[in-house]
Amino acid sequence: MSAVIACDRRPPAWRLTITAGLLLAAHLGTALIQADPRRAAAWLDAVAAGWPVDPVWPILALAGWLAWWLALGTRPQTTLTAAWRQLREVWGPVPAGLAIAALLLPQRVLDNNSGYTLIDRDSALFLVCLVLDVIRGLGAFAVFHGVFCGEGTGAAPARGDPAGTPGPAGATSEKPACRQGGRGEPPASPIARGPCPPGDVASPDGDGPPPEGAKTVSPCAFSPREERPGAAGAGTTRTRPDPWLRPWLVTVAVTLLAAAAVALQFGPLEGIPHVDDEIIQDWHARLLAAGRVRGTAHGCLESFAPDSKIGSNGEHLFSTYQPGLALVWSVFQPWGAVGLVNPALGVLAVLLFLGLLRRTHGVAIARLAAVLLAGSPFLVLMAAGRMNHLLALVLVLAAARGLFLLASGAPVTGGVATGLAVGLCLLTRRVEAAALLGGVVLAVLTWPGFDRRQVVFLAVVGLLVGGVFTLQAALFRAHTGNPRQSLDHAQGVLASWGSVPPVVLWQNLVDNVLGFGAFAFGGVVAGWWGFAFLRWRGKGAAGLLERFFLVQAGLTLLVYGAYEYQDFCYGPRYLFGLLPAAALGTTLGLAALAARGGEGAVRRWLGIGLAFSLLLTCHQGWGCLSRKFWNIDGRFERFVRETVRSPALLFLRSPTRVRVQAARMLAARGLSRELVVAATQADALDVDGLVAAVASEPEPARVPGVVTAFLAAAAGRDPVSFDISPWEAVRLNTDDPLRQDIVIALDLGDEPNEALRRALPGHTAWLAGCRFGEPFLRPYEPAAVPRF
Repeated sequence: MSAVIACDRRPPAWRLTITAGLLLAAHLGTALIQADPRRAAAWLDAVAAGWPVDPVWPILALAGWLAWWLALGTRPQTTLTAAWRQLREVWGPVPAGLAIAALLLPQRVLDNNSGYTLIDRDSALFLVCLVLDVIRGLGAFAVFHGVFCGEGTGAAPARGDPAGTPGPAGATSEKPACRQGGRGEPPASPIARGPCPPGDVASPDGDGPPPEGAKTVSPCAFSPREERPGAAGAGTTRTRPDPWLRPWLVTVAVTLLAAAAVALQFGPLEGIPHVDDEIIQDWHARLLAAGRVRGTAHGCLESFAPDSKIGSNGEHLFSTYQPGLALVWSVFQPWGAVGLVNPALGVLAVLLFLGLLRRTHGVAIARLAAVLLAGSPFLVLMAAGRMNHLLALVLVLAAARGLFLLASGAPVTGGVATGLAVGLCLLTRRVEAAALLGGVVLAVLTWPGFDRRQVVFLAVVGLLVGGVFTLQAALFRAHTGNPRQSLDHAQGVLASWGSVPPVVLWQNLVDNVLGFGAFAFGGVVAGWWGFAFLRWRGKGAAGLLERFFLVQAGLTLLVYGAYEYQDFCYGPRYLFGLLPAAALGTTLGLAALAARGGEGAVRRWLGIGLAFSLLLTCHQGWGCLSRKFWNIDGRFERFVRETVRSPALLFLRSPTRVRVQAARMLAARGLSRELVVAATQADALDVDGLVAAVASEPEPARVPGVVTAFLAAAAGRDPVSFDISPWEAVRLNTDDPLRQDIVIALDLGDEPNEALRRALPGHTAWLAGCRFGEPFLRPYEPAAVPRF
């Protein structure tokens, strides 16, 4: 084992400082790109234009080389081999290799195809993002290597090595001669632990001593340390718990989680839903809170449905999403407290995780794992938002609690807990429910000594899941008119899988895997690192839980690896359910390091990791959530409330309408076809300003110059500054919009627009547009286009 771990030495400060600075620069660069990717791309082009050689690439090459050198030195194979040899003495050869590989994975913070970001994979900006991803991965390994396997210290003497410290009867010791006290004191372990509870050293389930040569992870590795008696207590022993063992630390972590989630929800996110998933489920919750299951029937449905995610059966609109979270929100809707639901679910997830691990792995492991989970940027961001992934995570932990009850000899109670959790997860997220059910079944079937308890447990789970599935069919019949709606949707998704190119599926999987490495715990503590330490063959309740987490994670990756769509929404959301497994595995790996004398190194690594976890959370809050996240913010709602007089009908002006108007005007002024096409295809063009400028230009010869100037000014602008999201027609309307004083509708063309105007003869019609982020109204005029 490395002398750094065995002696608990501090790593070289200069090396960690440079590594931390490089990681900080990578995060800041990504934050600037994420805040305004088009401006970043324009800046790259402008910088390259003024130099014979683009200066950005030498800088990135230097940063990449520095990250490589800090992580792997001048002899990468030697560095990796030496690190593996040191770490295998703690974890074994396979976990050590997997852990090193997880640390070296690039870490993706910004994907290229989210709802708020679109970066061309062939662009220079994408290559910059890729280099920053690689720097983060190398930096994570450099920090770990510097803390635990620092240079210049060498490995501890092997068993029987003559260089070892002499022991009794001429034996040699594996422990290097570290000076722990004053001059002349004999070597001592840096961890002087009190006695472990029976069974702790062998395994968390207390099955007796381990086999000869087996490597075990003991919760006692984090037990309180004994201190030598001081002057005040001769002959007595005082215990000083390590920082992560103090009960108040979990309380502080949970409190900070709740505070950060609430601050982000009501700060940058303005207390409103942003993503179309959130908006549709909010619409559904308002419908349920009003005491209705089915939407109101009317003849203008298409004017209020931006796409197929809010469905129409020809009579009324309905949500295509599972109703679980909407049912929860509907309870809090009358008090206006929907924004507090996800922060509360985040706290509940940590508390469930803490309580579960207390019973399976011991108090110390539970506390550290809970702190890791509470400090996860992924959890903080999901708790700040309104996605249903967090409710699914809570249900995963509830199902795991049922498995513990099974292992404790209560198959019926455990089956009820797990069955209800899986069933409710089915009402929340279908894919997560399938992975959860598969994890439960396979974990139970592979449990050594299969007997009647497992049969009873699985029977109870099956009955309850079947009952909830029947309830779901009844809910869908009432809400959509089709009891098979959920099955039909799933069949449609399955049918689409065969048409998706494999390269797209591979890119999606890579984005999610690399993103989880960064978002799980901030990157320094790599998200996949902990999976190396979950045991497939563990015994007792602890082994059952770890096996369940492994199967559930594998099935989640398998299913979403074949899913056609991918984006980062508060992180790689499809892998959010893997967080508890990652937190538990990370804690088990750290426990083994601490047990071999690395408590100080563990503390330092966690301190650096939590600092970068906070950095990533702040990075996302500033560079992502506060930037009209998902093309939704509160400005249009405030504009309508403060400006519009009822009764009014506001059509959210289609981008096609104003481009048709501009194309007609430019063609009438004699412009070339190429210039007209360029002017109508630029998505960040100030079309209203262009139309006004062309209309006021008396000299036809100057019009091409005016158009060219507007096209040049559009470079680097964000298209959302000239657009109002069509989802405002769902977010700001009730399920019965025709009874509202102010109606917000989609601008679909003359035929559907005139049909809606006839249904609302007393409402004044307006066109609502946006220019440079500021909404405006103009009197409605037909576009002379039947449908856009």
